[in-house]
Amino acid sequence: MGSPIYKGGDRTLPKNYRPVGLTSHIVKVMERCVRDKLFTHLEENNPIKENQHSFRKVRSCLSNLLAHYDWLLRNLSEGKNVDVVFLDFAKVFDKVDHGVLHKARDLGISGKLGVWLHNFLTDRIQTVAVDGLKSSETKFNEEKFEVLRYCTNQGIKDNTELHTERGMKITPKAHVKCLGIHLGDDATFQHHITQTVKRARGLASWVLRTFSSREVQVMFTFWKAPIQPILDYCSQLWSPHKRGDTQKLEAVQRNYTKHIRGMKDLNCWDRLEALGFYGRCQTSPQCQHATLPSVGSHQTQ
Repeated sequence: MGSPIYKGGDRTLPKNYRPVGLTSHIVKVMERCVRDKLFTHLEENNPIKENQHSFRKVRSCLSNLLAHYDWLLRNLSEGKNVDVVFLDFAKVFDKVDHGVLHKARDLGISGKLGVWLHNFLTDRIQTVAVDGLKSSETKFNEEKFEVLRYCTNQGIKDNTELHTERGMKITPKAHVKCLGIHLGDDATFQHHITQTVKRARGLASWVLRTFSSREVQVMFTFWKAPIQPILDYCSQLWSPHKRGDTQKLEAVQRNYTKHIRGMKDLNCWDRLEALGFYGRCQTSPQCQHATLPSVGSHQTQ
């Protein structure tokens, strides 16, 4: 039995809630043991497809996005139009796809483990209950389908439409958030950079409003824990090359560090050097910290 957790948006709409269920710790430990053995077998025998990124070692959201973006740019460079459709399942956690049992058998998972998996998944349905009412089976949530249309031929884009199985038009979007990154239909990350700066600046302002201490260690801790991860997340994918974008990102750090005790009268580069915020530097009238650094060891003078 699961409980609905609010995700965002209109609180009166069921689609804006995510079902979360709590299982016993014993079951979690058992599942983890089985998972580790399964993946060791699958990795050693190489039956997993190369485009599988989730739940694999040395794979992540970043590797998934990099592979997708490489595929996208390769197709666009060949003069192709590309439509990327983002699907959404309604009540996705309510039902187990039992086709996975056939896939497991094809991957050589049989015997007692195969029987155990079959028994574990068969007739295992998670439902969400609100005021005594339970959710129904899984289906596509077509209202939340999104599409990014990358075009080299504008005529094709203007004269074609995409529709769901039930005939509902999938409205093209200028930006779609995928795995925490805002992807744009112009194949750039301009919107993501803007949103990242806005979010990091807002969190930095919250820290300065909420906590009165301006001591180095306190300010350093708040920068390293909640703020810097926002600026660093998947930056290998969207790392800016335009000077204006770089300066917007750097401004978050410049404005934050000048509030640290003893740093107000120092220029930007001297503050970074004194604090141990090291990165590549280039010339500029104010202070040119070319890329947002990964904060190293804490040093004070």
